[in-house]
Amino acid sequence: MTHQGTLSCTTALTLCLALTVPGAGLAQSNVPCVDAENQACENGEDRGVLAKVMAFLDAGQTPTEAQIEQLNKGELLKLIKARDLDIDPRGMPPEDLRAAVQAELAERTDANAEPAQSEDRERADTGEGVVEELAQALSSSVDEEQAQVETETQADTETETQADANARTGDDTTSGNLEELTRQDLDRMDRNALIEVIRRRDLAIEVQNTQTAELRTSVSRELGLMENSPEQRAEQTGDTLGDALEDAAEGAVDEIRQSLDIGESEREAETDRRRAEEDAAEGEPLAATTDAETDAEAEVTTRTVTEESSRSSDEEFETQLTTGAEATAGTQAQSDDDDGLSTLGKAAALGLGALALNEILGANDEVVTSSRDRVVVRQNGELRVLKNDDVHLQRPGNEVQTSTYKDGSTRTVITRADGSKVITVRAADGRVLRRVRERPDGTRVVIFDDTQQEYEPVNVRELPRPDERGVTYSRNDSAALESALRAELAADVDRRFSLRQVRNIRSVRKLMPPVTLDAVHFQTDSSVIRPREAEDLADLGRQMVDVINQNPDEVFLVEGHTDTVGNASYNLALSDRRAESVALALIEYFDVPPENLVIQGYGESDLAVAVRGPERANRRATVRRITPLLRRAER
Repeated sequence: MTHQGTLSCTTALTLCLALTVPGAGLAQSNVPCVDAENQACENGEDRGVLAKVMAFLDAGQTPTEAQIEQLNKGELLKLIKARDLDIDPRGMPPEDLRAAVQAELAERTDANAEPAQSEDRERADTGEGVVEELAQALSSSVDEEQAQVETETQADTETETQADANARTGDDTTSGNLEELTRQDLDRMDRNALIEVIRRRDLAIEVQNTQTAELRTSVSRELGLMENSPEQRAEQTGDTLGDALEDAAEGAVDEIRQSLDIGESEREAETDRRRAEEDAAEGEPLAATTDAETDAEAEVTTRTVTEESSRSSDEEFETQLTTGAEATAGTQAQSDDDDGLSTLGKAAALGLGALALNEILGANDEVVTSSRDRVVVRQNGELRVLKNDDVHLQRPGNEVQTSTYKDGSTRTVITRADGSKVITVRAADGRVLRRVRERPDGTRVVIFDDTQQEYEPVNVRELPRPDERGVTYSRNDSAALESALRAELAADVDRRFSLRQVRNIRSVRKLMPPVTLDAVHFQTDSSVIRPREAEDLADLGRQMVDVINQNPDEVFLVEGHTDTVGNASYNLALSDRRAESVALALIEYFDVPPENLVIQGYGESDLAVAVRGPERANRRATVRRITPLLRRAER
């Protein structure tokens, strides 16, 4: 839109061109050069698109379609007036006006190219009329041209919004109206108005060295005012439909996964019920849970843990896992060994107690993977890892006194340098049943106890859906981590569970949110955590310590998981080893009390992503606060 009392683009171009011709009596520096938007030119050079179009016409050439496309409606009207084009612009939208101007210019340029070039050469040679042309322009052209343009554009500008007028004039008092801009409003704006819109709306658009038409397109795009072509609309429709189908597919997958989880959980619950019945059928309580008079019947050993006899999180295990026929053959051969001290000949070699391994296992149980620290057995079609649940408590400098009873149960008392003790009761298969912390003053905190009462079987279908509040641990998201570590059990869960039920039944443990440790990346077949990765667990370690300081009987389940590459039994043992490494890292680097941690590997049985084969998301370690799930004994 033109401004009263200033030079139009056409006149400005004429003046600038005239100044390039040597003239008598008028210095070139006395007449300023202005561009298409009435701004001073840099170094005397015109910058406007309209000026370039006029220069093409003066040279007898037809402007390109791209150049005409860059002109707004006001500039097109100026061009029509300046070249006296046979076009009636009233009521024509900008697109039709551009097409008409392009066609008219092409026709005229072809007819008048040679006369125009001859006239230009004559003017360049003689310089005659320069002063007269400048005077004419300065005295009358501005008023005449501007009045004509404003008359022709009156019909279009009557419908302009107050926001457009504010943008052109820079009136800050009505900036709120800029929210109501339309694409037609932008088409009627000049460069200054567009820049004002960019400033008011804080749009991320580069203004410098950007042509007006390109600026208009950028503003339209940022404000979401671009008119989509049929192809674009079809693409958007396809994207919307695709998103809907993808959401529906994900929902279906979630439902299928939920159903599979329920099925697996029901099978796990049935296995747990059967084992509980088998334990109850024994009749007598485990000797390790009885009073002190039974100590006379126990075999007691005492030792001091050293750096050499304990493992740290950045060390590999001393022995490799063996699977298949090799493990089975080893079990049979070593179970016949008279000394009973070989890897599989006695469960004592695993720290499990005094019974031979074949006394712990049933007639149909099969050893499928083994090492000196773990044995994986198949019991009634289910894989199960046997190991010493106390191993991570035995840190260098601790004195460990273990009482082993004839029924295979054990009671271990670990005494620390500060005089505090941790007392653990384990079943013959190494499974921890009870853990108590005794402070130096003699007061006790029962952390968990599966020995004092019977627990009702789990009906999986009566449980709520899994807790979806789990987080992937990041050092930059302390709030989400804290939320997961302090989550409470859903209000509609009106019961508590045994530690065995939590460890063995996925639908039970998933009632509490997991923290997935994305900072830990294990190498193939390795259980080592590198120091840098351990240090990345700092926020997790500190928050766990804070939670335990507030409630000393807190319990955290440290889980290991693998993908489906390799043997399932091997993966189970490997995942359990890796869970132990995570627990050790939390203990060694951040002083998390080891008695508040329970370690469990799940191998490939609980995939985060339901795919077979290598999958990074399935090779994970997690920490889950399970305190609300446990029914604790009376203090």
